[in-house]
Amino acid sequence: MKSWLAGALNVKVVNRIMQLVSSRKPAACDLEILVTGHSLGGALATLAAYDIQKRLQEAGQAKVHAVCYSFGAPRTGNHAFAKDYNQMVPDTWSIINDQDIVTRGAKFLVLYKRTGKRAIVDGLGRLMVSPTLMEASVQQNTAGQSMEHHFLASYHHAILSVVLAQFGPKGFKDGMEGIVKLVEASPYLKGLLETHAIGGNEALARPACCRKRLSIPSTRSNATQRLLSHQANQQKPATKQAKKGWALAVELFAILGFETFSN
Repeated sequence: MKSWLAGALNVKVVNRIMQLVSSRKPAACDLEILVTGHSLGGALATLAAYDIQKRLQEAGQAKVHAVCYSFGAPRTGNHAFAKDYNQMVPDTWSIINDQDIVTRGAKFLVLYKRTGKRAIVDGLGRLMVSPTLMEASVQQNTAGQSMEHHFLASYHHAILSVVLAQFGPKGFKDGMEGIVKLVEASPYLKGLLETHAIGGNEALARPACCRKRLSIPSTRSNATQRLLSHQANQQKPATKQAKKGWALAVELFAILGFETFSN
């Protein structure tokens, strides 16, 4: 809370957002304001989304809504705040990477409560959305929590693993088609593909703490060949659209330097 209030940061951010919203044309379509952050940034994103949405409601901006995605964020407030927040910003997602130690702390029985809906991911491509108390308890590792799972690079790896898993036995129904649409609709992903198709093959550097889980391939073609071999062994995907999506996903993983499937 102190970080969000320090130097009137909350006032500056909310006022700037309202200026941008007010400058829109009266007949403009619905608008979503995406607020996101990792770790402490995720907690700040939660507070920011609440304040932004509250100001939007006070200003009568019914066509504008705040959406919040936090990654590895601690619990931000108590049960009363969580209840009020969930009514104010219902489209909120708290992404947790496996045994992330930061997301597991600061509960203190009934004192703190997580806002929004949980989505638990891991480096094996598994995804659990809004788990029950029993499911969440089973998912937690009895061996302890992990600081490594809190690093942003680990979140990067886990989410990309979930994406690629949609082309294998772990994929959800219509998961492959969803990835195809995601890549085709994203200027960022298209730009990433185009840039690396023209330019260098260098993989992105990864922190040493993550290299035991993330192997950096020497060339893009080697990574692509490994993933294509895995795809052939799984005999997936079958449809033309899914094959196109798989090729795009393979290329993205190769560009980002991930060796997802171990030998």
